[in-house]
Amino acid sequence: MKNNNIIIVLFLLLSCGNNHNKLFNEEILKKLSDGNCKFPSKYGSVSLFVLSENEEIIETNSDYLKYVYENHYVKEYSSFYLFLDKVLNEKIKIPKINFNKTFFLTFKVDKRIYDKFLKNGFNSFYKEYVMQSKHKVDNYELNIKNKSFIELKTITYLLYLNGYSVNVDDYIGKYYVCKTIVMFGNG
Repeated sequence: MKNNNIIIVLFLLLSCGNNHNKLFNEEILKKLSDGNCKFPSKYGSVSLFVLSENEEIIETNSDYLKYVYENHYVKEYSSFYLFLDKVLNEKIKIPKINFNKTFFLTFKVDKRIYDKFLKNGFNSFYKEYVMQSKHKVDNYELNIKNKSFIELKTITYLLYLNGYSVNVDDYIGKYYVCKTIVMFGNG
């Protein structure tokens, strides 16, 4: 009986240590790593979130991350792909000062929204903040009515952590939601 328990514990440990909890798979990382910080990349408009010091989140994109990599991490990581794997899958934190010559936003997660997310789960969170679009068929958008900047960024970040991306249509002021894997042509 003891041997069976040991085998079950080992199985659970090994299954929890696999790549199922990665935010970005190898194919998406490859597409993002093909970018160039001197010219806007195909995915330069995709918001990416990076952990920073003091419980802050940095919102940036692959072009600016390429700049940060080339100016601060090229000796530490042998390729931009490896750097992206670490930073986008939240294995390392990046100091804000490394972004000082790029455009970026920082914010702290809204505690009320985060606590509600933890308490009620992702499905409830998604139903509360994402709705069927009235402007585009088969599209979804954020319910942004009466949301502060921090609330909006927190909602976007929590969607990001759960495999969704938010794209802003500045022209009509809508925030469209789609699965990240679909946006990168993998779904």
